[in-house]
Amino acid sequence: MSNQECAVNRARVLGRLEEISRIGALENGGVCRLALAPEETESRARLIGWAQALGCVAYADAIGNLFLRFGNVGSNEAPVLVGSHLDTQPVGGNFDGVLGVIAALECVEVLSSQSDRAFLPVEIAIWCNEEGARFNPTTMGSAVHAGHFPLADALAITDAGGQSVEAALRQATASLRAAGISLAPRELAAKYRAYVELHIEQGPVLENEGSAIGVVTDIQGLVQYRVEVSGMAGHAGAVPMEGRQDALTRARALMADIDKELAAIDGLRFTIGRIDVAPGSINTIPARAEFTLDVRHPESDVLTRSAEQIERFRGRAQFTRLIYQAPIPFDPEIVRTIETVAQHRGLGSRRIVSGATHDAAHVAALCPAGMIFVPCRGGISHNENEYCAPDHIIHGTQVLVETVMALAGEPGQ
Repeated sequence: MSNQECAVNRARVLGRLEEISRIGALENGGVCRLALAPEETESRARLIGWAQALGCVAYADAIGNLFLRFGNVGSNEAPVLVGSHLDTQPVGGNFDGVLGVIAALECVEVLSSQSDRAFLPVEIAIWCNEEGARFNPTTMGSAVHAGHFPLADALAITDAGGQSVEAALRQATASLRAAGISLAPRELAAKYRAYVELHIEQGPVLENEGSAIGVVTDIQGLVQYRVEVSGMAGHAGAVPMEGRQDALTRARALMADIDKELAAIDGLRFTIGRIDVAPGSINTIPARAEFTLDVRHPESDVLTRSAEQIERFRGRAQFTRLIYQAPIPFDPEIVRTIETVAQHRGLGSRRIVSGATHDAAHVAALCPAGMIFVPCRGGISHNENEYCAPDHIIHGTQVLVETVMALAGEPGQ
């Protein structure tokens, strides 16, 4: 097969990215499409429409993950899965997640044009609540699908306004139904032949080294906590400083001690990303302070030791572990396939460990999995200034298409 026969359509890929970027667009150039919010649901409807025009059939599982199946629709044959997510951070960029979904759709576009070749079924996956920005924890949909997080627990989680995942999912499904979109049921932990995901790197390594393609070998491990510190409310002017039970003061001291403890661990990355104080009045001593803690390392024993050290502080606060994800190695054969495709296309590549977690980390428990990274300017992500150059978008999409074609090719062809 010549390069031209499986070439991606540059205008189509870039045009679809631009179209989706208008859904939830912010004045600063960024985007806000929180999981299961109307904006994310609208973007899902757009993707479903494009896919159905190619003959895809839409499925959804109990946690809201979408699957758009192309080829052998009525069979039980395990498909090659390819995709990412459409939800964003509250002030997010236009490439994180959505690039992988648009590129997955382009895989189906190219496959649909190959009338002289037979392929195994291919499914576009759109994972629910990857970001964890509206509902904690992150990668919720893929975690539930893979059996790493209980469905009932996930459905009961609420956002800052008190709405549950279950209620938000019910609303999103009703909106799709009102738009004429019906979704067939998909079981959790379904069988797949392989999974590949294209994503911006979200770091500066590829750009700094001038590499067009990052071949992801591993995803570093992750543990996240919600930490709640208790105190007693009182009048800010009337209660003397001595003897106060100020929850925020206690929380700040705890944060400082956690920082000191974790900073001594080589290579560990830890972040306190959210702080909540109640009752939240300017003239009232805080009765409760809650914060999140995100900790990551590529080695299992280091991550385990870090979690143990964190949990020694339990006497000073209530620690709820939201998620524990061990470091994930990707399938060596898929890694080699991606490298071979990049080399065939004349694209410089390098092996890389993902600092961020992704849905692929959970899907790797169900089937062989791999990821492709492309550079993003300055390594900036989770930010309205996130940017991926058109050439990098097309290079990554091309490598994804040919990798999926190699994985989905019928034996003997």
